[in-house]
Amino acid sequence: MFNLDTWQEIWATISKNKLRTLLTAFSVSWGIFLLIFMIGSGTGFKNGVEYEFRDDAANTLFINSGSTTIASDGLQKGRRIQFKNSDISSLLTDVSGIESYSGRVFLGSKTVKYGKEKYAYRLMGVHPGHKDIEYTIMIQGRFINEFDIKQNRKICLVGDEVAKSLFGSIEEASGKWVNIAGIAFQVVGVFRDEGDEGQSSVIYIPISTAQLAYGRSNNVNQILVTMATQDVGVSLGIEGDSKSLLQQRHTVNPNDPEAIRTFNLLQEFKQIMGLISAINLALWIVGIFTIVAGIVGVGNIMLIVVKERTREIGIRKALGATPFSIVSLFLQESILITFIAGYLGLITGLGLIEGIQFLLMENGGGVQFFRNPNVNVNAAITATVLLAVSGAIAGFFPALKAAKLPPIEALRDE
Repeated sequence: MFNLDTWQEIWATISKNKLRTLLTAFSVSWGIFLLIFMIGSGTGFKNGVEYEFRDDAANTLFINSGSTTIASDGLQKGRRIQFKNSDISSLLTDVSGIESYSGRVFLGSKTVKYGKEKYAYRLMGVHPGHKDIEYTIMIQGRFINEFDIKQNRKICLVGDEVAKSLFGSIEEASGKWVNIAGIAFQVVGVFRDEGDEGQSSVIYIPISTAQLAYGRSNNVNQILVTMATQDVGVSLGIEGDSKSLLQQRHTVNPNDPEAIRTFNLLQEFKQIMGLISAINLALWIVGIFTIVAGIVGVGNIMLIVVKERTREIGIRKALGATPFSIVSLFLQESILITFIAGYLGLITGLGLIEGIQFLLMENGGGVQFFRNPNVNVNAAITATVLLAVSGAIAGFFPALKAAKLPPIEALRDE
């Protein structure tokens, strides 16, 4: 089946019809190229979305207070809702499905001094659970613990950029004492934030210390909790229970949209990932149909080739050629065109994806919602092999039809 004479004959046939062969090969190559590019783009969008959500645990519920816009139980609208420590305790007691938690006390920008160095950094009071909610990565030392909260310890954690500015290096930070707005704090750890977003220039202190040392009483600016579920429906129930409880505690009308606001990160994440999955499916469908169009084109071309070479087939059969030898001749031609064209489309598509990756790395790793596009090479090769097989199938039926022609009938063809 695979002998030199056969391949020379196939090459001679292809050479006689360069334009037709080129157009057929281009349709196949374009189909594979589009499929590879679309798969890579879909992966890039998926990676970009996951990267954008890397800053916080995906199952985080943010709870913020505002001002009432609707009167409730004799209380006028326009009241400012202020969360308290007791609100957090009540959520942990009365709402099921909560894992980690942290309150936040925003202290604004404070002057921080160490020796002759003096800078202004954002200061924030938090609970120990803030570490897991914010995906805080400890580079040195430790995070805030429960003893720090109970004993109102004057300790702090500094972002890696803070450590470099104040102490010259991260290694020199732990154990040092810094002056924050007139109060001495000991540095117990250095961190970096997975998503950054300016967190590298933040200083964390125990929330109880923040409230006591800076006159915040037991006030809390924001409450964060992680929910013990990855199911959106369950998370919406936890969100509703939490909001309802706080509305009752602060005498807020349930229909008031501004007094207590919640943001369910899990719901947002799942919605966007669902959209990305739908886009990926659409890209696959478009790519596959483009390949199918190329295969149909191969089949049509083979029909034309068989028709043009009907007399030649008759001569071959009259000289003793077997049906198998005739079928194999056309199959090999079909496989050759589809495989080479598919391979070129594969290489071109992978090359484009690699080029985009290089440009994104030069741009800092990626742009918003699009990062690190890549294609599973095994899947790409499998697609090319399947294309070659499909090309063989497309060429089989015209070849089989030719092989079944009686020699006399084939010789009479004009």
